[in-house]
Amino acid sequence: MKIQLPAGTPVWLYAPYVETNNHSVNIKRLNLRAGPGENFSVIGRLDRGTPVKEIRTDGNWMEIEAPTNAYAFVAAELLEKSGAPVPSATEIAANTQTNAVPAPPPTTLENVKPETTPAVAVEPTPTPAQPKPEPALGTPQTAPIATADTIPPKRVVSREGIVVISRSIQAPTSYALENQESRRTVNYLHSESDDINLKKFAGKKVIISGEELIDQRWINTPIIEVEAIQVVR
Repeated sequence: MKIQLPAGTPVWLYAPYVETNNHSVNIKRLNLRAGPGENFSVIGRLDRGTPVKEIRTDGNWMEIEAPTNAYAFVAAELLEKSGAPVPSATEIAANTQTNAVPAPPPTTLENVKPETTPAVAVEPTPTPAQPKPEPALGTPQTAPIATADTIPPKRVVSREGIVVISRSIQAPTSYALENQESRRTVNYLHSESDDINLKKFAGKKVIISGEELIDQRWINTPIIEVEAIQVVR
């Protein structure tokens, strides 16, 4: 049986895909996992722009408060189904008294309000609109200010190179794309898709397509969220 994740259950996501300024998801769809790694089960997904509440980070993985759409599975045969509880006689009596319509108070001279003549509303004389003054020549115009919540547009790119295992243990992902001639790292590679296994493409020349993102810790080498990969013969 699929159930809502209980409060306090650890939920993890890939930290480079969360904006550092407003803690919101910056890719189309981000997997929620049961632990800090791709080997843990997916227990939900978040769409672009969804805010998250960070608890702590472990390397490139961030633990967050479990959102309402996170889920889990339990053995259905171990659950006992029961109907709605039957209210007691005391609760029925209390609800009856609460819902009863109170009797109107007796009419006396004190609670009878004298009839009054309704006041006539007088419409005010309209004031002619004052013309808006034109700005003086050379006066700078104020431009709209961009807010931190503005979501940057999606940047989809296509790159060609050789898939290699990241040389540095501090790299944001386990795989990178190298230029065949210069052997320079062009992009780091990551995929949240269960259909793309970057490990089997290691050492091969490929064309990769996907959304390019900037991790604030690795601004010189962007990350590509791989959506399609093709081997070049």
